[in-house]
Amino acid sequence: CELKDDSDDGEDGPASDWVKAVNRGGLIKISTEAYQSFYAIEMCIRHQLKTGNTDSMNDGFRQRLKDMMVSDDDILFYWTLAGQIEGDETADKCLALMCDKWITIRGFSFAKNIMHYISIHIP
Repeated sequence: CELKDDSDDGEDGPASDWVKAVNRGGLIKISTEAYQSFYAIEMCIRHQLKTGNTDSMNDGFRQRLKDMMVSDDDILFYWTLAGQIEGDETADKCLALMCDKWITIRGFSFAKNIMHYISIHIP
């Protein structure tokens, strides 16, 4: 899975603004389309990982969330633009793998927030 390298095109946008703000030498600039892909993934997972949605979380929740993410129209649209490929099996597998890792990373943060919520609201 390879994303377009926009590091020399001089394009300004949210991705380059963020890199300029936090870069300590280890970040690379990504294309605006890649940034929009990641943003769409984050918005999809944030929508699902709300405290109010905890009733629907059971053994199959992670797989359902991943399936939902890899079929989301916004994610697929920007992912296609970022990779400049459509319907490629490798790109689809890369997206599924990335979404799975994203769920893992965000899951830790979500669990921490749930524990904090419980400690405050449940005696």
